[in-house]
Amino acid sequence: MWCHFLGGNLDDQLINVDDGAITPYRGTAMCSPDQDPNLVDSHGMCVYADTGRIEQVDGRTARVFEHYGDWRSVNPPPFPDVVGSDVDMNGSAHLSGPGHWSYADLLEDVSAGDWVRQHIRAFDHTVAALVPDTYETYLRLLHPAWAYWDNNFDGTPVRWSTIAEGLDAVMHQSIAWGSMIETGVRSGRGTGQGDLWHRSPTAGELPANETAALAAVLAEHTTTPEDCYFGFWEGLGMTGVPVNHPRLTLPSREHLLFRGTVADAGRELHGFTPSVWWPADRAWFVASDVDLTSTYIGGPTALMNALYGEVDRFEAVGSWRGAQITWDCDTINPRAAGPYTYC
Repeated sequence: MWCHFLGGNLDDQLINVDDGAITPYRGTAMCSPDQDPNLVDSHGMCVYADTGRIEQVDGRTARVFEHYGDWRSVNPPPFPDVVGSDVDMNGSAHLSGPGHWSYADLLEDVSAGDWVRQHIRAFDHTVAALVPDTYETYLRLLHPAWAYWDNNFDGTPVRWSTIAEGLDAVMHQSIAWGSMIETGVRSGRGTGQGDLWHRSPTAGELPANETAALAAVLAEHTTTPEDCYFGFWEGLGMTGVPVNHPRLTLPSREHLLFRGTVADAGRELHGFTPSVWWPADRAWFVASDVDLTSTYIGGPTALMNALYGEVDRFEAVGSWRGAQITWDCDTINPRAAGPYTYC
């Protein structure tokens, strides 16, 4: 059966989909066809809802499916078991419930983010392009790689330091994943994939348990733990929001803004956790850019020391506002051929 997909990873593609990929979910026909694994790893599996429309596309009769949401997982279920669904501004169903934001929670007034705009002035590929340049200290949390030993389908997190040691790479503040792996390749040790790790770190977000642990530490370093703002980059597949709805506009990124408590950091919107978040007193700021396998934090030195102390929860390295954040930021280990060489 020919299907025409709109939005998401398959935008404007015409694909002959096996009937078995069409599944009813809460009374709605849904489809999740095979997709490029690299896109799934970096941006999530896109799931599409049947619009009920039939169109002629490139000379073929096709059912039209629109992007429904994304789920970040190696092998995501097409239609996850969730508490409920809400209806967005175009009438499409989306996830809601205790662990999820809905469009009904969207802030109309995004002026709480004006100060962020004032202090992130350009996307210059440094930490200051992600986190306001007002903080005393900056820190980088490295997203873990994953290993799947003994048929453990949930995966075991693997730290960069473990892989660096196995590949004889140098651990340092500006280490890059590709450069670390390239060290092993050039030394004859190989990439380590299959021996040290199976899946590269997830870009754009920390694992759920690390996000919860991070929120718990951050809540102790703000006077407003019950008042926190969360921004989701709209490029994550946030369909259904009117073009004129207010957004927090930062260089190269526009965000939908929500308000809750620091403990809400783990709440998802369409399968994604926040791209940026900060408390009302601005004591600290967290940024997880969709293209990066590290989360950056700005705040007081006491907070950073507390995070460094959580060695069982996070892998943290120091950073600074002018540190480069691109794939070629590593000036010690050898540079990989390109940004996606070892993704």
